[in-house]
Amino acid sequence: MKKPVAQEHMAGCGIACAAFIEGVGYGDMLKRFKKGEENASFRGFYAYHIMQILTDPKSYMHCKVVAKNKEEIHEDGTFVYIAKNKEFPIGHWLVRHNEVWMNPWINYPSIKNVKAGFQNELPGKPVYAIFKKK
Repeated sequence: MKKPVAQEHMAGCGIACAAFIEGVGYGDMLKRFKKGEENASFRGFYAYHIMQILTDPKSYMHCKVVAKNKEEIHEDGTFVYIAKNKEFPIGHWLVRHNEVWMNPWINYPSIKNVKAGFQNELPGKPVYAIFKKK
């Protein structure tokens, strides 16, 4: 199994997920984002921002998670944004890999020593997803 990628900024979960999928380090992925460090520190990234920096952005699509596509989020390589909740007050990106979720901040709220890891369940309600086109 691939090694999980930890986020290095408060709102850097999308960067860490993209780095995991692309097989690069967090810092290398951060450089691909316009206003990367600024947005990673405070506001985060929308699905279309994440898609634009992937090696093959045209092979992905993004949409709201609804009943019709909810089962598809369990396919390898799918990015999922969970709604704001007690654990993740600004929401959070995770990515599916080998039937588990790669969480770039699995030990939230510890910002001094952020750890990434794998978990079986999403830590909240899935709202948006980035899917690999079939």
